[in-house]
Amino acid sequence: MKNWGSPGLLLVLFACGSLAGAFACGKSAPPSAVPAASGAPSAAGSVAPLASTVASGAATPAAAPSASAAPPASTASAPPASASAAAPPPPPGSSGPVEPKVSIKKLFPDDQGHEGWPDYEYAGLPAVTEDGAKVAVVEERDGWGHTKTPGVRILDATGKSVGWFPVTPAGMPAPKSEVVMKQAEKALNDLLKKANDELAKGKWLPLRTGPVTTKSDAKGFVATMQVGVIAVRMSFPSQDDYDGRVPPTEISLRNTKTMLMTAVDSSGWLSTAKCATPSFSVVGLNEKAKVVVFHQHIGATTHACDGVAVPHDWRVAKF
Repeated sequence: MKNWGSPGLLLVLFACGSLAGAFACGKSAPPSAVPAASGAPSAAGSVAPLASTVASGAATPAAAPSASAAPPASTASAPPASASAAAPPPPPGSSGPVEPKVSIKKLFPDDQGHEGWPDYEYAGLPAVTEDGAKVAVVEERDGWGHTKTPGVRILDATGKSVGWFPVTPAGMPAPKSEVVMKQAEKALNDLLKKANDELAKGKWLPLRTGPVTTKSDAKGFVATMQVGVIAVRMSFPSQDDYDGRVPPTEISLRNTKTMLMTAVDSSGWLSTAKCATPSFSVVGLNEKAKVVVFHQHIGATTHACDGVAVPHDWRVAKF
């Protein structure tokens, strides 16, 4: 456990697969950082990715930095539909409430991007409970085997994993025989029910991201994400580090003229596969719950890293 910055701020680093927390998203689709993203969480639970361009007030998601060897973005984020319709997401810029729910559109998609895996929808995710006690995030597959099992993870206010709900039955992807499909459908519905029953226990608010502006200063490169009245300021040694989604050296949250939080020393966030670069992102924050969440996973890589499962790293902070 580490104390980061101002009194009362506690961030716990742990790799989700091994109970370790961290800062924001990589290319494994829900699970990204200083980007221009919409003011409301996406239906697929994606987080804001890093962007090298200055974002305007129009909340358009920023494209991830290009990498010739980087695998394509996960298509698992495509919103699926379930038998019972999920509650519609709040309008852009809304701070809630939301009703998180996992559903599926197609059990065995035919397109190459899904590689035989189900097509999911993560409505209302990521989210935080109204009291800020719990956070629900998505660990999605990315098409190259870097996420062992897709699912919903519940974190407490310190970033500790207190619940894991996989949404893929054992043995998938599998041959598309009628018997296998029926077995997989029943098993998947059982898993979705467990996840959704747990989510239904809480009163949730969305984790929001916002547009990003960037500038160079005497110390390096600064990216600032504006979420409502709160500015998330991130410092990097250079623009190359920002473009590469390397974790920032310092993060601060400011409400108008009041400093809400400062976190420094990001050296511990660089744990990732040796065959890949890290991919840091801002998952989002909620002003009412006074919680901000960051994520890190696998970034640009070569095919030498195919099939190498990397734990998702999450970091949760109160402000």
